[in-house]
Amino acid sequence: MSEDTNIVIEETRQAGVFRARRLTLVQQWVADGKIPLHYAIAANNYAEAFNRAHLNGDYQTVNLEGVGTGSGGRGVVLDRIERAKDFIYRCNQAVGNEASAVLWDIIGCDMSLSQHATRQSWNGKPLSVHEVRGRLIVALGVLDSFLKGHKHNI
Repeated sequence: MSEDTNIVIEETRQAGVFRARRLTLVQQWVADGKIPLHYAIAANNYAEAFNRAHLNGDYQTVNLEGVGTGSGGRGVVLDRIERAKDFIYRCNQAVGNEASAVLWDIIGCDMSLSQHATRQSWNGKPLSVHEVRGRLIVALGVLDSFLKGHKHNI
């Protein structure tokens, strides 16, 4: 696939304002027919909750300045963060340790397959990108099944 197809133009929250962004790994896999769309939906739910929970390095600090204390204020924001953290915890418990590590790094933190492979080791030996790819696909399948089987409020 050419590099031009790795970019998507999308409208922002502000009407009439567009931006270009690269496809995520999972979106690219759907486009290439490597995984079904429902796996990408499960990955997107995980990624959105991960960001909402402020688990990514860019969001570890929650800035509540300017958030009022009345209805819809700090308590609501903090409740939303706690629900998202609980959602991520339940997803990670459902998929298990190996799969949760690959989901956390690649889907949550937007690492590449090779970055995750370098970061992980098995008996002192780094994982191959092919092993990581397989683990991620399996993890997405288990995550998808878990999300279909349970009602989740994030």
